[in-house]
Amino acid sequence: MSFTKLVRRAALAAVAAAALAAVTTVPAHASTTTPKHDTLKRGMNLEGFNAAVAKANGYKIVTYANGDEQSVPIHPKSGLRDSPLLVRTKSGGLTADNSSTDGIYGNCGYSWITSTQTSTDHIKIQSGFSVSPAAVYFNWFVSLNDANGSSTQGAGGYLDFDPSWTGTWTNLYQYEYSIDEVLSDESFATLDNGEVCSSAGPWVVISGLN
Repeated sequence: MSFTKLVRRAALAAVAAAALAAVTTVPAHASTTTPKHDTLKRGMNLEGFNAAVAKANGYKIVTYANGDEQSVPIHPKSGLRDSPLLVRTKSGGLTADNSSTDGIYGNCGYSWITSTQTSTDHIKIQSGFSVSPAAVYFNWFVSLNDANGSSTQGAGGYLDFDPSWTGTWTNLYQYEYSIDEVLSDESFATLDNGEVCSSAGPWVVISGLN
């Protein structure tokens, strides 16, 4: 696990502890009927290419002399655009050019998650992405953590060249608080030019659900 992900996991653990402390110290006469709501966006960033998808849609994956990779139109006059660069690093790996895991928008688009309290100890989760160019396949998983432990909701499959997708999970039982995160290692979209773009992992917190 990367240092950035370790830091984020530590931050989530700290938030969980604070949320639980806040819940257990609420006076008995305090109102618990006000719905809670939280939403956050984070970028969708290029992490690789699917050569077969690219070829099927008029693109090819090229590797430059310095090791950088890019999806480009097979026919230069087709009007299709080049993808962002996947840059070869000094260590030999590849990284997206000019991408940020903390930005709202990445070089493919953005991902998001929203949690809404629907009743006592119950929430609705909505999550998805918006990308350019259009997506032909996706895989999406959301981790939910509460005072009782953790669970996962997910979806995936083929898309009809859609620029965006939204998933909704309702009537989810979450006790006392809910920390909900798009799993960046398992949430991605494959675009029609062969780009494989992963979510930077937005997460939200709702406390005082009981």
